[in-house]
Amino acid sequence: MDRERLWYLARFNLLAAMSAEEMAMFNREVKDTKYKRGETVYLPGDPSDAVYFVKRGRVKLSHRDKSGKSVTIRVCEPGEPFGEMAAVGQDVRRLEATALDDVWLCWARRDKFTQFAKAHPQIALGIAKLIGLHRQELENRLEELLFLDVPTRLARTLLKIVDKHGRKLDDGIQVRIRITHRELAELIGATRETTTAVLNKLRREGIVTRKLGKLLITDPERLKLLAE
Repeated sequence: MDRERLWYLARFNLLAAMSAEEMAMFNREVKDTKYKRGETVYLPGDPSDAVYFVKRGRVKLSHRDKSGKSVTIRVCEPGEPFGEMAAVGQDVRRLEATALDDVWLCWARRDKFTQFAKAHPQIALGIAKLIGLHRQELENRLEELLFLDVPTRLARTLLKIVDKHGRKLDDGIQVRIRITHRELAELIGATRETTTAVLNKLRREGIVTRKLGKLLITDPERLKLLAE
């Protein structure tokens, strides 16, 4: 298990610059945990007491308002950390973290991770850069929600998904992961009904379809035009 965990730790973006000795030291401070698709990792108001790293699967970070409407802020892929605000003094969680797939995570207690970051400046610098990057991503998301219509937001989101999870087939580019209309709706800040209506329009226009239960982009160039 230790050897396998070290293999994964070496592939985490934040820890990539660590030496083998440092990696072994960090390995002694982390624990593994697994969640099923749809399970909650933490909720707003929960103690911000750990930093997580995604080994397998995807985790979405979302904000839910008082009416129950949820907007996905970020999707964390394998190799990415989340909950990193715990390392800079956040006491309680502000976002909801949910498993989008069956996920395998490892995590370090806040105090242990903070001690390790203080002893290894490259980790502290990485956290600072990560927070800055996520803040910029949040500003970009807010700008899209305020100034772009639903079809444009959906087209941009589909292109981002294809860039990460697409595979070329003879009849288009297929999204390799499962993604529901509700998940797409939360990514673009729209209702499921509106998202479904826009997807149906794209299907009628020959831009997208479904193949073996997964999205297939049949006309990527027209989708790019919509995204502009």
